[in-house]
Amino acid sequence: MILTTAELAAEEHGDARRAVRLFRNAGEIADEEGDEIVTANHVFEADELVEVELFIEMVKGTPLSGKSLLFALTRLDRNNPEKEWFRTSEIHEVYQTVARDVEVEPKGYN
Repeated sequence: MILTTAELAAEEHGDARRAVRLFRNAGEIADEEGDEIVTANHVFEADELVEVELFIEMVKGTPLSGKSLLFALTRLDRNNPEKEWFRTSEIHEVYQTVARDVEVEPKGYN
């Protein structure tokens, strides 16, 4: 299980802090499930949680204009599930709408 934790942490980031976070989350998952031993399955579940935690931390530190762009991309993807890509002009158009909705001056893309 420790090897699994180290492998997952090193796979993408090579970060000891990630390994500690994985191990902590795996322990919490095992505890919640009433298990006395942390298994590789707990580590794999924890890996998904760590990804979400890191993404949330990244978004929290992003300026409002960046959050608006992320929301615009999410909206485009949700409203057009059949599309695999979008033109810059499509993205910018939705971004401008979102930015105005949250009362932020939209940035240009020239």
